[in-house]
Amino acid sequence: PKAPGPGAGPGTGDTVIEIGADGPGSGPGLGEEQMQTVELTPANYLESRATAIESVQSTILELGTIFQQLQSVVAEQQVMVSRIHDETDRAVLDVESGQAQLMSYYRRLSSNRPLVMKIFAMVVFFMMLYGIFVA
Repeated sequence: PKAPGPGAGPGTGDTVIEIGADGPGSGPGLGEEQMQTVELTPANYLESRATAIESVQSTILELGTIFQQLQSVVAEQQVMVSRIHDETDRAVLDVESGQAQLMSYYRRLSSNRPLVMKIFAMVVFFMMLYGIFVA
């Protein structure tokens, strides 16, 4: 296909678009007699350009609405992500607090172990003493 610019037509100032059968897939024996010429007058050319501009404008408007919808979805997701982040921070603080409590209990239990063993030894000693003198 060949599309000369405006004013390149055969002496009339028209735009000529030639669509020939010389392109790929042409069979043998096809020549100039099957070539089709479409002439566009300046009015037709302007009309086709206006239609193309309207098409582009409608596409841009559609894209604008799509981006507005995307913006609202992103805003909703941002709120959810912020909430998840806050809950995660709170969970980390709770875990750290629980670990501190467990370590405190472990230290208290570890420091009382010798005392517990002394008390247990005293109880065993008094049971043996009671068993020997009372029984």
